[in-house]
Amino acid sequence: MVSGDIPAAARVGVRLYLVSLAAGLLKFLVPGWGSLSIADTDAPDFASDLFVGLLVFAVMLWLLLMIQRRKNWARIALGISFGLGVLMSPWALRPQYSAGLISGLLTSIGCALQAIATILLFLPSSNRWFRGPSAMPGNS
Repeated sequence: MVSGDIPAAARVGVRLYLVSLAAGLLKFLVPGWGSLSIADTDAPDFASDLFVGLLVFAVMLWLLLMIQRRKNWARIALGISFGLGVLMSPWALRPQYSAGLISGLLTSIGCALQAIATILLFLPSSNRWFRGPSAMPGNS
């Protein structure tokens, strides 16, 4: 899935985002590990929460795929998405910790992984790669 010429920083950034998405999926699949679980099908907002969660998951996977294809707009969109998530985190973290310590910790770890991943995707080596082959060292 990861292109061979992608710099290490961008490759690790994409992988950290994938681990973060896996942690989010794990919170949903394991009953009691998240504020919304597959075991909560009788919850009033389950269907809409499930739809939004799956939509966000799919969009994130698609952006990561586009990033691996050297699409700078996808990297920018992911960065903006992360920034908006940071702005909303004070309100988003509270219900996660209210649902349980594991839920809160998985959410916090996911946020930390996404922060590191976003930084890696915007390091100079990643910037050169997104600008194309002519910007890479050794190509004149």
